[in-house]
This record gives sequence, C-alpha cells and structure tokens, in this order.
Amino acid sequence: MPETGTTYTIVDDFLNSIVDTTRLTDEIEASAITGTLTRIDTMDGLCIVYFADVLSSADQIILDGEVSPPSAGSLIADHTGVVAVPPADATQLLEWSGTAAPAVSPAGTARIYFDSTSKKLRISEDGGAYVNLIA
Repeated sequence: MPETGTTYTIVDDFLNSIVDTTRLTDEIEASAITGTLTRIDTMDGLCIVYFADVLSSADQIILDGEVSPPSAGSLIADHTGVVAVPPADATQLLEWSGTAAPAVSPAGTARIYFDSTSKKLRISEDGGAYVNLIA
C-alpha cells in the first residue's frame, strides 16, 4: 500500500498552535499506534502525519480521537509543541542547520531559521518579511 497522510490545521488542531515534529514523532512512536510512522511535514499552517499504510480505526482514534477537530486525550489534541529548554550552562546549546527561507510566519506568531546562503539567523514576526535576528 502507498504511504498515506492525515492533514491537520496547526492553528485549530494543536494546543498553543505549535508543532514540534521531533517531539510529535517521539510521542507517536511511544504510543500504542501499530502503524509505521514515515514522516511528519509542516508547511503553510498545516501538519501532515504520514504512515506507511492506512491506519486502523483504533490507531486513528489514538492519533486524533473520534471527532474533528481532534478530541482531548488524542495525541494531536494534547501535543503542546512546547520544547522544554533546560537552564543554560556551558555544556548546553541550541543549534540550527542552514536552510532556504521558509514561508513567513502566520499573523500572531514568529519563525526563526538559519539561512544557508547569508549564514545568518533570520526572523519573521507577525507575518512580516524575514530580517536578520542579529545585525
């Protein structure tokens, strides 16, 4: 069977309107879902969760509940997307890989990325164009 994806609206379906794909991957893999997760993509305000095959109805309920939007108690509805950052010390850091500019942030949010061409951290705030975070 071909890979299949379920599409969610980040603003409507996720707590805090944030998706941390690494954390969501860990949450899905640690859950009772038996389907094989292949990837999670986010773009243009959407989150698409792909599995190697169609999920069983039991797996689908674990992932997003029985109603639309996803119901409380499901992985999607309960995913906060908030990454706990431990207190800074000399042994901890945040690191970004270079990439091309993603879409600007939606209104009321901000996005930061490391530009692979300019070698600068760039930020888009409240739907505005990207600017260098540090001059």
